[in-house]
Amino acid sequence: MYGVKQRAFSQRRGLSWVSLAAVTACMMLWPLRSFALDFISAYRSALHKNPAYLATQQQHLAVQEKRVQGRGGLLPTLSLNYSQAYNWSEVEQQSGANRYTEDRDYQSHNASLMFQQPLLDYEAWSGYQKADQQAQEADDQFLGETAKLALQVLTSYTQAMLARDQQVLAEQQLAAHRALLHQNESLKAQGEGTQTDVLETQSRLFLSETEWIEAQDALDLALRTLAQMIDLPVSLADLPELTSFQASLPLDSSELAHWQRLALQHNPELLALAHREKAAEYEVSVQNSGHYPRLSLYASSRRTESDTENTYEQRYDTESVGIQLKVPLYLGGRVSSAAREAQAIKSQVSYELASKRQEVILNVRRHLQKCISSVSSLKARRFALSSSEALVTATRMSVQGGERGNQDVLDAERQWYQARRELARTQYDYLQAWLALHVEAGVLQDAHIVLVSEQFRRVSKNI
Repeated sequence: MYGVKQRAFSQRRGLSWVSLAAVTACMMLWPLRSFALDFISAYRSALHKNPAYLATQQQHLAVQEKRVQGRGGLLPTLSLNYSQAYNWSEVEQQSGANRYTEDRDYQSHNASLMFQQPLLDYEAWSGYQKADQQAQEADDQFLGETAKLALQVLTSYTQAMLARDQQVLAEQQLAAHRALLHQNESLKAQGEGTQTDVLETQSRLFLSETEWIEAQDALDLALRTLAQMIDLPVSLADLPELTSFQASLPLDSSELAHWQRLALQHNPELLALAHREKAAEYEVSVQNSGHYPRLSLYASSRRTESDTENTYEQRYDTESVGIQLKVPLYLGGRVSSAAREAQAIKSQVSYELASKRQEVILNVRRHLQKCISSVSSLKARRFALSSSEALVTATRMSVQGGERGNQDVLDAERQWYQARRELARTQYDYLQAWLALHVEAGVLQDAHIVLVSEQFRRVSKNI
């Protein structure tokens, strides 16, 4: 399923880059459903079933054949040609003053065996080097797509969980507003409440109903998106809860220079573009080779019988060994034009590589900053949630004492639900940023995927 030269790639890069074989083995040994749809199960399913990824896999296999095809231009060729024909011929001949006609009905045979070995072929050599670079580019692209798939699955996975959390919170908020409205109406009927309290709560109730409907739609879309990504049916019961982790996920370093250096050395997209640039350079050589001579060794064995009119009823057995030299003299400027075109494409790829380097450096900075800032953000979000919970309790007590009104309770509850939503969103964003940092730096390993999956193993009572 995966490239057989993965071990060579890891050694070449000097880093334990994500081993596709190791990841696959890990996926196979992991239980399909440990308690629900865990992240590893989702990722494994995507590896085997996601159509876009499978298309990339087949593209990788197809490009690998270019190396074989390029090598074929350097190896000897052996060909056999055979022909047999039935001929009906009318021959007019002049002999002195006499002309006579002869009808010839005969069979002709022609068999030849040709061996040819290039001795000097700059186009074939450059073509092989280009094909080798294209195959290496496909290797790096496939590695990159495999790592990106993990991030794509995690994104869909956490978006479904976030949508589930939003729907639960919207449902809880709706139930709370309904209970508060019932309380307001009861107090009004007893002469202890006001119509203003009822109207305020009704307004919030209508808003809660709208948010609940939107949350339902978002949850349905998120579940369908995840199911399409991994090609497995996904229900609400399949989604786990996120562990309310207190400590930050491990980072090899918090230094930006460290991660940028790793990315410049190991990012699969950069490595792929570097190979594409080298392939474009060899393409320039391929086009320039139109100016160079070609020299080849050949040997042939030929058997003919009545092959032409001039060899009627004659048989020839011919063995030949020699060299063949082909020297281009003038091709109307086509070679020079093709070489200039190839040079322009090579320059284009060089600029694309420079642009991608800038993009990767910026992405690494963004993901690292997100990882670092999320640790503080999570602490702040948890504190905000605790404060909002305490505020709701205090506000309700103040209402009973006549110090606060119904609107204050609604505002406090609204703040509490928002704090819960933001905490959940920050946790999911943190996981995505942490995994994206390792993907962008080109150092994603199967251990990282397992570590992310472990964040969903325990059921947390707190969102």
